[in-house]
Amino acid sequence: MLLRAALAEGERGLLGKDEMADWLAERGWRTETGRVPNRRTIKLLRQDHLPMVPGLDQRRLPWTHTFLVAAFIAVQEGLIEPPPAWRTLMRSRWSAPDILEPALLGLLRAALPDGEVSLVGWEYVSLWLSLLRWRTHNYATAPTAQTLSASWRRWGLPAILVRVPDKPGRSILTTNYRMLAYLVGQPRQKRGLRPPQAPRPGYVRRIMFPRARPCPSARAVYAREADLPSEVAPTPVSIPPDAHARRQRPYSPPFPIRRAGFW
Repeated sequence: MLLRAALAEGERGLLGKDEMADWLAERGWRTETGRVPNRRTIKLLRQDHLPMVPGLDQRRLPWTHTFLVAAFIAVQEGLIEPPPAWRTLMRSRWSAPDILEPALLGLLRAALPDGEVSLVGWEYVSLWLSLLRWRTHNYATAPTAQTLSASWRRWGLPAILVRVPDKPGRSILTTNYRMLAYLVGQPRQKRGLRPPQAPRPGYVRRIMFPRARPCPSARAVYAREADLPSEVAPTPVSIPPDAHARRQRPYSPPFPIRRAGFW
């Protein structure tokens, strides 16, 4: 049932354990005890090697794909025979990328053979990443075709160069299953592709400093509107004007100077 639902809906990313549990519950899947799946169910499935990108904090939540969840449940319930690469992953102690990526690719092809689609050109790869809400390490949007064409070798994307009759030169060729196995199996690097982030919580607000604006009294409109007195009072006589107000005063010691022998 999950395999048919995943193929009927199309590709979709699941962000967070709550969204994964809701997707399973809406498709009628229940645990062995007949309960509705929840966060603890996803945690137990993760201990059984549920393929997902692990989360880091409240915003960088765990991420997975509907095809991966449906294929994993089908293998766990014995609906399909696990591929050899998946058995190797279950026996291995460490889930290195060179073991995890072939296992995920074999799992997807064994469970959903009709769901693999070829992606020709970086434009289609960028569109596919934007549908899954993946982004680059320094931007909140999916990488453009120019970014992918310039960085795909450095990031290690699973693609090959082919010649397309309708396009001059060589174009890139990959599949959605290969890209999905790469996204889930890649280790976290300093630069590269990142899963989507959860929205910022409502109780967390950025500190917004007020903009520096001129004082209202410095504007001419406020000076014209102000009520000025008709007569200005004269300066009080008790305060004499200082003759040395704008120039340095001559030094005068506070005591009288007496010359030697004047006594």
